[in-house]
Amino acid sequence: MVHALKEIWRVLVPDGILLDWRHLSTNCSVEIVSGEQVHLAGLLADSMKMENTDADKSLAQLESEGWFIFERQQSLDYAWYWDTFDEMKAHTEKPIELDWRPPVIITQAVLTEAQRLVAESGENTKVRIRFNMVISQYRRGG
Repeated sequence: MVHALKEIWRVLVPDGILLDWRHLSTNCSVEIVSGEQVHLAGLLADSMKMENTDADKSLAQLESEGWFIFERQQSLDYAWYWDTFDEMKAHTEKPIELDWRPPVIITQAVLTEAQRLVAESGENTKVRIRFNMVISQYRRGG
């Protein structure tokens, strides 16, 4: 990770900006939305925790060495929606491209609860996964 960040630094213009967009690994929920009602099926496994820890360490190291200068950070929430349980399951289990997989691990217990809640809900039911994301801005250092 340090090597990749040094390569980013190399290609940035002087005073160039690095935007670090990452999912936060806590409290990402699988929900069943039916009209005005929202039912929690469960939380995602903390699959991104190790990745984020490694990235944080690498950025902290290069920041302390002056490669990058932290400027600001903002968090935001966003969600994925599916019309059916099967669509959600297919999207999260099978990669869209060979090297790409959504950053989610849904335990069997959460899948079972989501399927049960969908079966109990009426028409116009959607399956939703809510995420938290953080965007950090760094300026290229000396």
